[in-house]
Amino acid sequence: MIKMLSKKTLSQLSSDIYFLQESGFSIIKTIDILSRQKSYKRLRKVFEDIVNSLKSGNNPYNSFSKYKAYFPFEFINSIKLGDDSNNLKEAFKNLSEYYEEEYARSKNLKDSLAYPKLVFLMGTGVVIFLINCILPKFTETLSSLGGDMPGITRFFLDANIFFKRYYILVLIFTVLLIAIGIKFSEKIKYNPVTDYIKMKFPFIKGYYIKLQTYKYCQSMLLMLSSGFNVYNSMRDSIEMSKNIYFKKTLTEVTDDINSGSGITEAFENSRIFEDKFIELISLGEESSNIYFVVKKACYLYGRELKNLNKKVISIVEPCLILILAFIVSLIILSIMLPLFSIMDAIGGV
Repeated sequence: MIKMLSKKTLSQLSSDIYFLQESGFSIIKTIDILSRQKSYKRLRKVFEDIVNSLKSGNNPYNSFSKYKAYFPFEFINSIKLGDDSNNLKEAFKNLSEYYEEEYARSKNLKDSLAYPKLVFLMGTGVVIFLINCILPKFTETLSSLGGDMPGITRFFLDANIFFKRYYILVLIFTVLLIAIGIKFSEKIKYNPVTDYIKMKFPFIKGYYIKLQTYKYCQSMLLMLSSGFNVYNSMRDSIEMSKNIYFKKTLTEVTDDINSGSGITEAFENSRIFEDKFIELISLGEESSNIYFVVKKACYLYGRELKNLNKKVISIVEPCLILILAFIVSLIILSIMLPLFSIMDAIGGV
């Protein structure tokens, strides 16, 4: 199955190509060297085909663009500009920095979620242990004494018996459910309805637009660093977004600029971007230094998204703990109630 390369792999690949070219190797020799590296085992056939294409007289852009299933739009587009400007080495340097920052951002988010995941797994382990090992002991003693089984205890006990008896069916059902969930999530990920909800739903709209703006600025910064002019950077950066409504808005912005509107005016007319972003664009337009303000916007939105992620995680953690505490409390209650019944039964004797 063909899968787009990860940000980590793209960062490493761009960095390696830049390093080898900086060392004096031609692009053909560079790709040939990388094709024999273990870290690029998955891409060996791709690299061999690219080398053969380059040896046949095709330029780097045409050689890489055959494999758009592996390499994202901005990667191929930067190679095109580097090829056209005869400065391919600089293009890979910019790509290396771009993907390194993107990978660092996604890694920070994953690392921040590590603790909530650990809490959830440990809590689940405790719940399974209590239901599977502790609860049956009390219920056996209560049954031997002829005591009544509390409803909540009977529920957990029946659930435990059910899972033990039909664990294979439960496992199969769980795997199927996860597979269907993954397939369904992929289907709706870039669905028009999902895209509309992301852009309009009050609780996620602000965060999502910040995220899309950040990615748009990151792509623009890459294009500008590689030598694109402002308009072409804005136009080609549209492809970084998978949201059809955001892409439509960006297309309208570039169309307005192409029709004679100012950059600031075009973004204002979109009525999506924040005032902070509009003000930055206005400063860049007035000073004729769009590159600086786009870089500033990347920094500001990157920092803001990082802080928002921390806030969300700080809310998720106690919520997970409360949910697990509630479940554990119910199980403890289901254990204590039989204990009280046992004591009553013993007292009655």
